[in-house]
Amino acid sequence: MDVDATICRAVDRAEKEFKSVVRDPSPRVDHYIRSSEGLGWDWTDEYKMDKQFEWCGAFAAFCHTAVLPQIRKKHFPSTYRLYTWAKGTPRMIPLEEIQPGDICITSTANTKKKWGQHITLCVEVLDEEYIRTIEGNAWGHLPSGEYAQGVVTRKRCLVKGREASWVSHAYKLLEEDFQP
Repeated sequence: MDVDATICRAVDRAEKEFKSVVRDPSPRVDHYIRSSEGLGWDWTDEYKMDKQFEWCGAFAAFCHTAVLPQIRKKHFPSTYRLYTWAKGTPRMIPLEEIQPGDICITSTANTKKKWGQHITLCVEVLDEEYIRTIEGNAWGHLPSGEYAQGVVTRKRCLVKGREASWVSHAYKLLEEDFQP
C-alpha cells in the first residue's frame, strides 16, 4: 500500500468537501457521522441541528476513509480516544514534524484536558509556526471567505499561548492503520 498516496487522497477529500460548502447544520454532517465512509455510527440519531453531536472527528474519519473502519469508529470520535490510542506509539509526533494529512488537535488556555478539545486535519504547512487546516464542526472561512460554521479552513498556530487556540497534539497514521 502506498501510504503517502492514501494520505494525499484524504487531503484531496477534505479540500473537495470544503469547496462543496458544508454549513452546520447539513445532511452532509449526518453522512460523516452515520455512514460507513465516516464513523459508521448508524445507531445514532440523524443529525439535524447544531450542538447535537460534536462532529469534528467524524469529519476527519470521512476524509481518512481508507483507515480501517474499526479505527475510525472507535478512535476518531474524540480527542481523548485519539490521545489514548496514539500515546506511546509512533503515531504521536512532535509538532515540527506535522505534514498534510496528519490529524491535529487544538487546545485553548481554558482547556484542562491534556488530550485537547478539537480535531482538525492539516492540509498545508505554512511555515514553522503555522499550518492550514480543514476541519468540521468549527467556525472559520468558507471558500467565499465568509466566516461561518461548518467545514471550514483555518490557519492554526503551533506555538502554545501565542493565539487563543493552538495545535497541542499531532498524530500521523501508520501503514497498519489502513485497509489492505
